[in-house]
Amino acid sequence: MTDVSVIVCTCNRATSVVDTLRSLAGMDVPDELTWEVLVVDNNSTDNTGEMITRFMEEGHKRFHYLFEPKQGKCHALNLAIGRARGRIVAFTDDDALVDSHWLTAIVDTMKNTDADCAGGKVLPIWEGIRPAWLSDGLLNVLALLDYGEKTFHFERRNSTSMLFGVNFAFRKDFFAKEGLFKVELGSRGEDQEMFERLLAANGKAVYNPKIVVHHKIGPQRLTKAYYRRWYAESGKARARLHMPSKRTVFGIPGYALKQSLKRLNAFIRSAVTLNKSDFFSNELWLIFYYAFFVGKIKHSLLHRNVLEGRDV
Repeated sequence: MTDVSVIVCTCNRATSVVDTLRSLAGMDVPDELTWEVLVVDNNSTDNTGEMITRFMEEGHKRFHYLFEPKQGKCHALNLAIGRARGRIVAFTDDDALVDSHWLTAIVDTMKNTDADCAGGKVLPIWEGIRPAWLSDGLLNVLALLDYGEKTFHFERRNSTSMLFGVNFAFRKDFFAKEGLFKVELGSRGEDQEMFERLLAANGKAVYNPKIVVHHKIGPQRLTKAYYRRWYAESGKARARLHMPSKRTVFGIPGYALKQSLKRLNAFIRSAVTLNKSDFFSNELWLIFYYAFFVGKIKHSLLHRNVLEGRDV
């Protein structure tokens, strides 16, 4: 059995994904460590498949091309996990460049801490000018992450911290026990849901600052419009998940209603005090809750119609 399988999913990023693959091929990996890379083409319409094949023909025998016709990153991820031969499954994205010791740091961390999941820093490669409104509190949207220079274990009650799919790894047997990525999420929030599922199952997750990837941030992601779309899509994706709650209103969990009211109050305060940074942050959360509530109400009505035998 292979030690590590690295998974990279891509769609219509022919040039960028090859940059990622070259960074993986250039890693400093001990000879005794066996590893492979599974590159999943998620129904690209450009020359992504051709570019990946050309790269592999340069003599990169560890790299394997897979094609997933069902659109959606979770479909691509699940295909690759099913084909992976590694005891550890590591993930990165098609717009990231891994550190030369990335793979070694993952293996050492999981071995030394007995972790079920490990990950680390995601540092930016700014391909545009970072706008003044982009505060550190909003960098998570860009999947950027830096928790400092100390290794630590995540705790279930610490819900504000997580690892991102651009730079995390799981033991493969975790997926056999807890299931694959939820395809209903599409391409938004799949890494957060999987990480939360790990902690809920009392799995051990570890952050190690030596596990580093560098994430390209293009100018198209440095606009307020991008952020608004991201929060709206995240709200819709979250609504598609089943989240048990004792108290609901039209399918909306009571705790979510309370949280949204707190955000609304904060939004009003920031408008009154002319705090532009807080105003935009709270605006984004209101967009998220609106999309979440609409999704939950639609699901509740659909479920009720099905139970009552109505046409939907």
